[in-house]
Amino acid sequence: MVTESIYRGDAMKHSDRLGNDDRSIAARNKLKHIHWIYGLEEYFNVVDDTHLDLFLSIKCAVMYGNKWDIRDLVLAEMKKDITDNQAEMYVNTILQALLIDDYVIPSHDILQYINHCIDDEFISRLTSWSAAWGEIDNLSDHFSRGQMLSKFWMLSELNKLNFDPASVVLYGGWYSTISYFILNNYDRIRALHSFDIDATIARAANEFNCTSHDVGIFKAVTADVTELQWDCNKLLHDGSELAVDLLINTSCEHMDDTWFDNIPIGNNTLIVLQTNDYFDNDQHTNCVVSVEEALNKYKMSEVLFSGEYNTDLYNRFMIIGRK
Repeated sequence: MVTESIYRGDAMKHSDRLGNDDRSIAARNKLKHIHWIYGLEEYFNVVDDTHLDLFLSIKCAVMYGNKWDIRDLVLAEMKKDITDNQAEMYVNTILQALLIDDYVIPSHDILQYINHCIDDEFISRLTSWSAAWGEIDNLSDHFSRGQMLSKFWMLSELNKLNFDPASVVLYGGWYSTISYFILNNYDRIRALHSFDIDATIARAANEFNCTSHDVGIFKAVTADVTELQWDCNKLLHDGSELAVDLLINTSCEHMDDTWFDNIPIGNNTLIVLQTNDYFDNDQHTNCVVSVEEALNKYKMSEVLFSGEYNTDLYNRFMIIGRK
């Protein structure tokens, strides 16, 4: 379980070894397609810090061509018992930033190398998934620093409530990469349904969550959440009634408020919602400027938490409560 003691939302546990130059270099367009590396850095910082130093060495080598990190990683490969083809592939990944001007390393190549170096279930899952889906849709959209920080912030605050849901529903679940962390965070979940309006992503979401999908716990569902109706605590969809303990919508800025209006007053479902003030994103049609505006927009009969988190690019606002 991800606990409050593990989450370090106030500061990075380890200072970035490139200091202030890191962010200025990362902003360069040629690295934009691998900004997901910053999100994985937050993962290792929060969930698996035993591998953080090695991950930072890989990051500094492949993104910035840091010569000392490249040296150490190449020496490490020389000591491993792998085939010549594998060795060549991994060394090429390590050296590209140093040897090739205006290089563009495919995201999956970097993930394969990270997975080769670090034994971690999440990284293994992400690497397998990216082979089929990662280059189709930008990994940096799913695993940006802001996206990852927002997920861990949500789990940290939920863990303070002594709440263990059996049934979870995601609104605007997208590829539902967040479900991996939710399912690892709780012991009692028997059903997690991820609703999204985009019919093209259900298969990708099911494949990312293949372990839980194969045993019937996770299911990606194509539906417009603004059209879903409720009967007390039960969500009505496709002729079925879903008893929902926890409803999560971290995509409020992408949709109007109808989804919230459709939930009956007095519903006992715990609702977690996140929105932001990132107005510059054209897909964000329903942003707010403050957590106070969010509280006024999404009125709860019981508010268990409200707050904001600065991701540097934008402020993320979150409310946890019951309507």
